[in-house]
Amino acid sequence: MQGRSGVGGWLRPVGLGLVLGAGWGVMARVWMRLISTSPEFSWTGTLLIIGFAALAGALLGLVEAARQHGRRAWWRLAALPGLILFLGQGLVLLPALLLGGWAWGSRRSGLLRVAAALPLLAVPIWLWYTASPIDRLLVSPVASIGGFLVLSVTVAAAGATWFRAWPVRVPRKGHAQPAMA
Repeated sequence: MQGRSGVGGWLRPVGLGLVLGAGWGVMARVWMRLISTSPEFSWTGTLLIIGFAALAGALLGLVEAARQHGRRAWWRLAALPGLILFLGQGLVLLPALLLGGWAWGSRRSGLLRVAAALPLLAVPIWLWYTASPIDRLLVSPVASIGGFLVLSVTVAAAGATWFRAWPVRVPRKGHAQPAMA
C-alpha cells in the first residue's frame, strides 16, 4: 500500500501521533490525579509525562508513515525511544503496549489474540487489590480500574501500529529484481 509521496504524506501521521500521544499523556495525568490519595504533582513531572507521550505518539506516527510509504520493516525500530514512557510507574502499562498491541495489530487467529489480551484485564484488578485498605477506601474502583482499562486499550491501539503487517515491497521500475532460485 503506497501512501502519498512528499513531506505531507509523512507529516500527517507523525503530527496525528504527536497530538494523540499528548492527549493520552493528559488523560494519563488526569487519571493519576483521580486515583491519588495525596495528590502532589509537579509541573515538571506533568510536562515530562505529556512530552514523553507526545514523543512516543510521534514516533509511532513515523512508523505508520514508513509502513504506508512502503519503506522497509526495520523502520519499526524508530519507535523504540518512545519506550521511555514506560520506565518507572509506567511499567504497568507495558504489557498493554506489547500484548495488547500484538493482539490488536496481529493477523493471528482470533482465539490467540483474545488469549494474549485477557491477562491485561487482570492487571488493574490486581493493582486494586494490592493497594492498601485505606487507598481502596479513598479511591473509587471505577476510577481506578476503569481508568486503567481506558489507558490500556488506547496504548494497545497505539501499539498495534508497531505490530501491524508490513506490506510486501514491490521493486521500483528500473531496479533489478532478485533472481528466482
